Amino acid sequence: MTLKALFNSSFPIHLAGLFDIICSEGTSPTRWNTSITMLISKREDGLPCLPTEVRPICLQVMFRRVSENIILQELQAKTKLHSHQFGFKRGYDTITNLLTVDAAREDGMINRTVTDYQEAYDSPSWRILQRKLAAKNLPIMLIRLISRLMFTQMFAILIVNGKQTRKVRLNRGLFQGSLLSPILFNIYIDDLLEEIHEKFVTMENRHPAIMYADDLLLMWKNAEDALNMWILMQKWNQENKMRFKMSKCSYITLGNRIPELEAIGLQHRVEYKHLGVNLTARGFDWQTHVDRTTLKAKKVMALLRSYCYTWEPDIKIQLVKAFILPITQYAIPLMVADASRALTRPLIEDCLAHGNTIRKGFLSRQWDLLNTLVEESHRFCLGLKVYPNLAIAVTAVEAASTRAVELIDD
Repeated sequence: MTLKALFNSSFPIHLAGLFDIICSEGTSPTRWNTSITMLISKREDGLPCLPTEVRPICLQVMFRRVSENIILQELQAKTKLHSHQFGFKRGYDTITNLLTVDAAREDGMINRTVTDYQEAYDSPSWRILQRKLAAKNLPIMLIRLISRLMFTQMFAILIVNGKQTRKVRLNRGLFQGSLLSPILFNIYIDDLLEEIHEKFVTMENRHPAIMYADDLLLMWKNAEDALNMWILMQKWNQENKMRFKMSKCSYITLGNRIPELEAIGLQHRVEYKHLGVNLTARGFDWQTHVDRTTLKAKKVMALLRSYCYTWEPDIKIQLVKAFILPITQYAIPLMVADASRALTRPLIEDCLAHGNTIRKGFLSRQWDLLNTLVEESHRFCLGLKVYPNLAIAVTAVEAASTRAVELIDD
């Protein structure tokens, strides 16, 4: 908003001059490399929290973020990542990730290992990341810019309970709040995916590992493959200064427990939530998913009714579109694909092969099917045996703006 207000002044000329110097010299203002981090409690009861129960919110210099956005576009255009990386990557998202999981299940890969990296973005070694940037054959000037913004004289200031700490010098990890951090993490871990696929892809298992940001999911047929994958990953972790948070690492099987996996610290589970959708070895658990999302949507709706009852109708409509419909719409295309099983395999193959273009086609086809779902909701819901709650979700998806106002005013 501030930049828009200055659009007709001489300020954009000076700003363009600054960016020209940054790009030509491969340098940036020192102040840009200091972030102010506020620790926000994750607890809902308002009680004092432990260090592990906070979420860092980082404030950065506005012009750094504008500069990062320019660099990010160049970095995305010139970086080729593994096809099974789905986070912060054009043409890929959580839905294509989940479709890949389902495609692996159709291939008979019903056993999975769920991993979670401890301090994933705070752990990467700058030296190792610089080496991996060079291995991607990126332009030297682009690497220099990234090094200046991410690895040179980095500092953080914490605000805890309203009090500001002294500057803390950083010597590893990705800068909190930076637009470049997600794709740099993808680059950092990309060779792990390449190694897993090189050693474990078979005719039976075409998707042994998939990743979204720092969520790595492994799929395997027998305990021997699972153990070998784990050994490979731990070796990679040691070489790349990373480690798993073992309390969140587990394996999912349809049958009995596997002592060999429990001996290395993996917990056995029958269900888990992956990218917002409940999954078991058998596939998607739509009953649990719809119960949870419906409850969440009702809670948000209750808040809107409490705080926005007297607001203008057009504002209420925008609030419902922004906060209610995304909750109820999420994964609806997956539900349709699950009901139309023949569509799933060609769609996932198209998504992996052709990225964004096919992704758009996928969405249009799925939403065409969603219209059919709305028209025949009773038959579809009864088929999934989740009629009462899914009917609410479908109603929310098809609700027009007038209906949205009525929902708030009820």
